[in-house]
Amino acid sequence: MANQQTQSFGIFSGTGASGASGVTSVAAGTGIVCTPDPITATGSVALGTTNGLISTFDGGQGPLSNITGAVGNLSIYDPTTYPSTTFTMVQKGRAFFSISDAGANERLGVGGVGTHDLISISATITTTCGTGGLFIGAIAGNGILAQTFTPDVASITCNGTAQSQVFTTPDFRAGNNTAGPTDPSIDYIQGSYVIGGVASGQVSFTDITINITQFSD
Repeated sequence: MANQQTQSFGIFSGTGASGASGVTSVAAGTGIVCTPDPITATGSVALGTTNGLISTFDGGQGPLSNITGAVGNLSIYDPTTYPSTTFTMVQKGRAFFSISDAGANERLGVGGVGTHDLISISATITTTCGTGGLFIGAIAGNGILAQTFTPDVASITCNGTAQSQVFTTPDFRAGNNTAGPTDPSIDYIQGSYVIGGVASGQVSFTDITINITQFSD
């Protein structure tokens, strides 16, 4: 396979005075090929097929931004905290995620994506905009993520309490686009908003979820 790497090693049992012994068997896990399986003496371990492996970005409560003007973008996370306490990434196989600045860590990109990979995306934007404002959030995609993201409600009549818009798009394959997969600097999503009337309160992502189910060729 084109993306396969192999490492060979041996297993040895300790025979020291304490009588302790080492590892006696290694079996293959998901996406791994052991030869033989299990390895009980010497053998090799290789990356197996990526078929069916799922990479997931699960974003929680993003940084709160004060609404001070009529338009703005949303940050994905606070880069001063590592590891992040607001999102998790499970990157299996070749598909991965990357957050880029574009102003303030606003773009969530994908990389290592294959033509037949199946992608699902949902996002929630929450605001506490004050009375007198009309809030409209938006999710925009670029590259292979340039899909139509539809909110569950078209707009929010501000009242100072936390209200949300949930954005979804039908699951799609990376190859169902005019351009093929590139890299996270091209294939990304970004959240923004406009507010009419009184600009007040705060706004943030309260969820961003991307699942990439990978299919090998």
